[in-house]
Amino acid sequence: MEDSLADLLRDYPAASFIVGVVALVSIVLPSVSKSTRDAGGLIGSAARKVHEWRERAIEEDQQVTQREIADLRSEIDRLDRIVSELQVLGQDQYVYIVEVTHHLRAQTIEAAAHGWTIAPFPTFPDWRAARHAERDSPGD
Repeated sequence: MEDSLADLLRDYPAASFIVGVVALVSIVLPSVSKSTRDAGGLIGSAARKVHEWRERAIEEDQQVTQREIADLRSEIDRLDRIVSELQVLGQDQYVYIVEVTHHLRAQTIEAAAHGWTIAPFPTFPDWRAARHAERDSPGD
């Protein structure tokens, strides 16, 4: 393909001129001024068309960006709701653990008052460490 273009440009000097003009116009037209767009004729018409394409592309890009921003905001809102639910769950679990610990302690004291022995129930940190050790042990 490169050889055929090079041969064409070498054999037909007018082709070199046309390729040069097309390259120049394609580089210059995207940045055409308002006065060029207001001009009549082929150049003005081409400048207006390029300007319209450019404006449409910018508008479409902005719309895509707005949709992406809306999607991200929706995802952030969803994650905020999940975090809030997890915070409430964590607070409820904490209160439950405190109440259960108080209840077990009261039972242990009552049993001791009657001379009974109850196997001690592990504290939450001890229970959790044992649970994770069982789950993470190799060979299970």
